[in-house]
Amino acid sequence: MPRPRALARKAFYRVGLVLLGLPVAGGVALLMEPPTSYLTAIVIMLTFAGLQAMLYLMASKIHVLDAELLYILLHMRLVASGKPPVGRIFRAIADFPQVYGGYSRLFRSIYDLGKEWGYSFPKAVSIIADSVEGEILRNILQRLSGVLAVGEDVEEFFEREYRTLLAEYENVYTRTMNSARVLLGIYVTMLGSLVFLVSTFMVLAFFFGGDTRILYLSYAAVTVGAILLGLLVFMSLKQEPFEYRGNPEILRYKLLKAAGGLAIALGAAVGAGIIYMRGGLDFTGLVLAYAAAGLLLLPVGVIARMEESKVRNVDEFFPVFIRSYGSHLSTVGNMVKALEPLLISNLGILMGPIKRLYTRLKNSINPNVAWDLFSAETGSEMARRGIIIFTDTVEAGGNPDLAGALISDHHNDMNRLRKLRYQVASTFSSTLFIMHGAAIIILLIMSKLLELFSNILQQLTTQLPPEIASIFPFRSMDVSLLPILNLIFVTTLVIVNSAVVTRVTPGSKTSFYFYLALYLLLSAGSIFVAVEIIDFVIGSIVVPQDIVPQL
Repeated sequence: MPRPRALARKAFYRVGLVLLGLPVAGGVALLMEPPTSYLTAIVIMLTFAGLQAMLYLMASKIHVLDAELLYILLHMRLVASGKPPVGRIFRAIADFPQVYGGYSRLFRSIYDLGKEWGYSFPKAVSIIADSVEGEILRNILQRLSGVLAVGEDVEEFFEREYRTLLAEYENVYTRTMNSARVLLGIYVTMLGSLVFLVSTFMVLAFFFGGDTRILYLSYAAVTVGAILLGLLVFMSLKQEPFEYRGNPEILRYKLLKAAGGLAIALGAAVGAGIIYMRGGLDFTGLVLAYAAAGLLLLPVGVIARMEESKVRNVDEFFPVFIRSYGSHLSTVGNMVKALEPLLISNLGILMGPIKRLYTRLKNSINPNVAWDLFSAETGSEMARRGIIIFTDTVEAGGNPDLAGALISDHHNDMNRLRKLRYQVASTFSSTLFIMHGAAIIILLIMSKLLELFSNILQQLTTQLPPEIASIFPFRSMDVSLLPILNLIFVTTLVIVNSAVVTRVTPGSKTSFYFYLALYLLLSAGSIFVAVEIIDFVIGSIVVPQDIVPQL
């Protein structure tokens, strides 16, 4: 029977956004006058329905198999190579909740049923399998129960399951990236459509009565639409493990996150101070505010990117290291001596951590502590998991040569798939970067032209006789809140786009600071370009100087 959480998730994917759109459309219909209110409510409901349809399709098509299962099967397969008692194989997963999370609790339950409650392990596995929500893991446990019941070789069983799941994972991952290309293309297209939508409503508000409520509601709608598009990408694509996630957290990551938060707060304060000192939201103030915030955040972002680059280099060299070390350890049988040939090798960024590992092991530091420190110094979650599997295999009496070879092959496969995602993310981030700048330029040009024509019209209507002004088809608008609306929308766009690119690109979460700084600077440059274009347009129009708005 489906779990309540699964039912709630399925219901949200089917009707969640549509239900959210009903009160929004209803509120708009109450605030505006018919027939405009009816048309706007219909547009809002169609927008929410379209997003809901996209979410439903992507939820059913974009679903990467959980990579945790691959690590679990690889771990159990290598521990089983040492022919330990069956309980030790389950304990291999149960003893590492900081790595496998909820899976560890599940295997701990199997171990406890078999060891503490007197059940046979085939029966314990069968009992837990019936309570598992995921179909893939449930099927694996059911097959494992049968293998244990008839006494088959569990090492061969885990080998078959791992190879089968790895092949399926690669196929699903490739299909997911193909679907992600479509989703991200839709995101960029919809982002441009939102800007043209608000521009269209500007024109409609100006040509049909000057109702500012249409303008404000259109800004609210496109701002919410941008947030919903970002959430759609977040729910459709998972972020893969990248930086070290051990406990305690690495000091440099703690400092980086603290510096990033401080830089964001400082940038926001400086930007607000610049706007306040200039006495209003003019274009020059916006350029200075976004540029100052971006420049304050840029050093932290660059450091985050440098840390991310180090982890990528570690992940490239680690498969070679673990394969070589496993081969040496199986030959000499001593952890310290097995490291000596690697001290003169060329393993790039890993050479420093390897030398420190050698020093600790040679000085009789607890091997578990030494390897934990080595994992932390690499900064890589992939390396950390490989080390945990390798050391646990050796402790269980498994073959170090086999462990090094299989872990190396697994990480090479993960690196290859990660590069496929890099290709998709690189194309998307380049396209989004261009679209972000173009969208801001178009939006600000339209809003400033609307302000210009509204001021011109106000001057003209005051100079015309009342009987002629009453039949004039256009109306001036109160655009005093337009700069604030532009500020809110552009800032939302900056944050959402930075978060989306961070989510799509396989890497560290701290790279968000880099993308945020980049988009802040891009926004400042786009506003500056918009100012130059508007200056040129206004300069080519012959209008009285006293009705030209100050830029």
